Amino acid sequence: MFLFFVTPILSLYTFFLGKTYIRSYTKNRDNIKRAQPFEPNQTIILFDLHGVIFKHNYKKMVQTLWKSSLKWPLFYNLFNPYLLRDIIKLLRHRPIPESFFVHLANNYKQFRAAFPLFVQIANCQIVNRPMISLIKKLKSNGYEIAILSNIGELIFIDLESQHHDIFHLFDHIMVCTPETHYISKPNPEIYRRFIKEANPQNKHIVMIDDKKKNLYGASFFGIIGLQFRNYNRLLKQLNRLGIKL
Repeated sequence: MFLFFVTPILSLYTFFLGKTYIRSYTKNRDNIKRAQPFEPNQTIILFDLHGVIFKHNYKKMVQTLWKSSLKWPLFYNLFNPYLLRDIIKLLRHRPIPESFFVHLANNYKQFRAAFPLFVQIANCQIVNRPMISLIKKLKSNGYEIAILSNIGELIFIDLESQHHDIFHLFDHIMVCTPETHYISKPNPEIYRRFIKEANPQNKHIVMIDDKKKNLYGASFFGIIGLQFRNYNRLLKQLNRLGIKL
C-alpha cells in the first residue's frame, strides 16, 4: 500500500527533475555556441566562494564552538519554544546563514552577544590553493575575474580581512547584503544586479559554481555555467571552451 502511493510521487519528481536538468543542459549549450570564442578581453570568469575557492573546515568549526564560553548558554536557549518556532519558520524559507543569524541576533539578546562567534565559525575555511593558482593564470592572460557568492556581507568583510592576498585578485566582488534583503542565487535578481553593475560592456560570462541550481538560474541570462566538482575536471571544462590557461 505504501509503495502504491509513493511510487507515482517519486516517478513524477524524477520526471520533472530530469526535465529541469535537460532544459539546463540545452540552455547552457546554446549559450556556449553563441558566446564562442572566449577571448580574454571579452570574457568575465565568475567564481563562487564556498565550495570552489574555499572549503569548509568542519573540524575547526566544531573546535571553535567547543572552546567558546557561549556554547552552553546557546544550547540552553534552544529549549525556548519561541526561539524554536522562529528557527523553524526561518528554515522553511531556506535563508543564507548570515540573514538567519542576523534575524536571531536582532530578536534574541543571547544571540546578539554570540554573533561574532557565528561569523568566526562561518569563516573556518580552507583555501583551495590550486584554484588560486588558476585564478592568477586567468588574470595574467587578460580575463576579468569576479566573485558572485551567497556569503553575507558581514561574514565576507571578516573573511576578506584574513585573505587580502586572495581578494585583491578580483575585478568585481558581489555578495548578499542587508540592503538587498539578502537576495541570493538562484534568485534572478542577483544575476540582473551583477550584469548591470559589473558587466556594462556586455562581455561573455563563464560562471563556476558547485551548485547546479545556481548555474541553471544563471543560464537564462546568457551566463555559461560550469559545475565545480574538482580542480582537474574544471581544467578540462575550461580547455573545451577554448579558455586560455
